[in-house]
Amino acid sequence: MTRISYCTSMSDQVRDLVAERGFSPAELAVLEMTTELVTTASLAPARLDRLREVLGDEQLLEVLMIINRWSGLALMINALDVDIDTGTRFSPPR
Repeated sequence: MTRISYCTSMSDQVRDLVAERGFSPAELAVLEMTTELVTTASLAPARLDRLREVLGDEQLLEVLMIINRWSGLALMINALDVDIDTGTRFSPPR
């Protein structure tokens, strides 16, 4: 069985994608926020202030809700002991 786990930093795949395609400052801020949020379950006040500045309150809330949904899905899949197809690989859209 394969468990879905939280990462401690951006995955190599994400880091490669960032290097290959580049991201806007807002996109990088969201990636960093996501990593911090799922690994520590909180956000540093400075990061939260920066995100409010970059995204605004409405978009920040939307991103937080999306992270919540996907994190909850991972928890549910683990709790239900769902088998994961380990042969599946992440392929970013081109």
